[in-house]
Amino acid sequence: MASTREKLLATTFKFAAAFNDWDVDEILALRSENCLLHPCCPSFTARPFNKEETRTASLEWASLTSHHRFRIIDKSNILVDEAAKKVMLRGRVTADTVVGPYENDYIYILRMTEDCTLVDEIWYFYDTLRIQELLDRLAANQMPLGGVGGFVALPDGTSAEHDKGSSDNIEPKSAA
Repeated sequence: MASTREKLLATTFKFAAAFNDWDVDEILALRSENCLLHPCCPSFTARPFNKEETRTASLEWASLTSHHRFRIIDKSNILVDEAAKKVMLRGRVTADTVVGPYENDYIYILRMTEDCTLVDEIWYFYDTLRIQELLDRLAANQMPLGGVGGFVALPDGTSAEHDKGSSDNIEPKSAA
């Protein structure tokens, strides 16, 4: 029988593989039904995304990119908290966008379900300067703004890609 650590890492590597392939169905299949995605960059005001909002934003990102790749930077630096069912990893995203290349580093904190087979909550951090540069290139080419698929709000808190409707009051889940 696999240890908790082994299960957490197995789910983490599936998460990374799905992001590398930018397989939206697999990205979402690895998430619990109520999984929330929390963008955590103070320079951009963004609210959590539920699973359906993540699908919409992911498909928009896919329409703006090709050759999307995600790789974990230094697997020896992955942090695992077995008791909290959390894993923290640093990864690098590269993609060819409709306005040129994009590269950015991300830090993900994944909280898994009790059985460690699904991601129940995600917090992620990224270099906002690189996102802003991409947003500026998109704007200069009259492409949609609002955070490259809605994952990032503009510095003033607005987003051209989604209203602040039904998910405004989503709060982070408490750890089980």
